[in-house]
Amino acid sequence: MIASAGNTRLWTYVALTLCIIGLTMSCRGSKKLKSGYVAGSLTAESLYDTLEARQPSYKWFSAKGKIRAQTDEIAVGATIQLRMLHDSLIWIRAEKLGFEVGRVLIKPDSAYVINRINREYYAVELSEFMKEYNAPFGFEDLQRMLAGGTIELPANQIQTEARDEFTRLRIHTEDFVGLYWFDELLILDHSLLVDSYGRSVEVTFDDYRSVQGNGDIPFAKELKLFDGESTTELILNFSEIEIDIPRSVRFQIPSNYERVD
Repeated sequence: MIASAGNTRLWTYVALTLCIIGLTMSCRGSKKLKSGYVAGSLTAESLYDTLEARQPSYKWFSAKGKIRAQTDEIAVGATIQLRMLHDSLIWIRAEKLGFEVGRVLIKPDSAYVINRINREYYAVELSEFMKEYNAPFGFEDLQRMLAGGTIELPANQIQTEARDEFTRLRIHTEDFVGLYWFDELLILDHSLLVDSYGRSVEVTFDDYRSVQGNGDIPFAKELKLFDGESTTELILNFSEIEIDIPRSVRFQIPSNYERVD
C-alpha cells in the first residue's frame, strides 16, 4: 500500500479512476442512422460492432477539465490536464486553487506519481500498479478508455433486450458482464460492468460534443465504483478535448522528494 495514505494514495486513486471510467465508456458515432432504422431492429452483433467501430483514432490526445471524487473516508476536487501519446504514455497533471498538487505518468511498463503536497513520489511496474487497484487490464486498455472508447470484450455471448426507452446490450465474458443502455439514436446513456468478484463500475454520460474526426464524445460523466467493500463516486467534466495536436509532456521527480511504497 502507498504510504502517507491521505493525499498520495487518493491522488493516485483519482488518476486510476479516470482510467476506470472508460471501462464502460463509448463515444457516439458520427454517422447518421438511415431513415426508419431504429434501435429495436438491431442485432446483438451489429450493436456490439458499434462499440469497436467508434473507438477514437489519434496519435496525440489532450483534455482539460474538473474532477470531483469521494470515498467513504475523504473527498477531493481538482482541475486536471490529460495528455496521451498513442502506445507510448499517459500523463495527468492535477491542480487545486491554481497550485499543482500532483502528476501521474503511466508508460507501457511502469507508473509514477508525484505528490507535491507531501514532497514524495511513487514508482512501480505497471503490472503492480494495476494489481494494487484490482484493475484487470493493461496499458492499451487504459489509453482506449481515457480517449473515450471501451476495452475490447470478446463477443462470446451477447444479446440485446428492451429496457424502458432503451435498447440494452449485454456482453458475457469469462471475467465480466457488461451492460450498455442505448437510446433510440444509439447514443450510449449509461453502462454497468461487473466482474467475477462482484466489483462494479456504473457510469452515466452527458454533454456529448463533436470532436474533430471522431464523432461525438461525452464530456460529462458520473461514476460509481464498487470494489467489493466500499464505493467511490466521481464526477468528471471535460471543458476541452483536442485530437492530434502535439503537447509537451514534462515529468521530473525532484531530488529532494522521498520515495514511498
